[in-house]
Amino acid sequence: MDPNVCLAELRDLGKFTIKAKETGVDDFVRVLELFEALDGWLSSGGFLPKDWREAKDAVSNLRQL
Repeated sequence: MDPNVCLAELRDLGKFTIKAKETGVDDFVRVLELFEALDGWLSSGGFLPKDWREAKDAVSNLRQL
């Protein structure tokens, strides 16, 4: 489970769904699979996806000012 790949695919599916205003059952099932994988990964102590780590670091840096 690579959280970076998972997050990227979730974002792509979300953009596709918003643009199409419809989603097939297969896309919906895939979103749920990715959500469960990411939740399980993070809940068991896995690292955050890169984009989330960078955002977290930026907020931490602001708090130190």
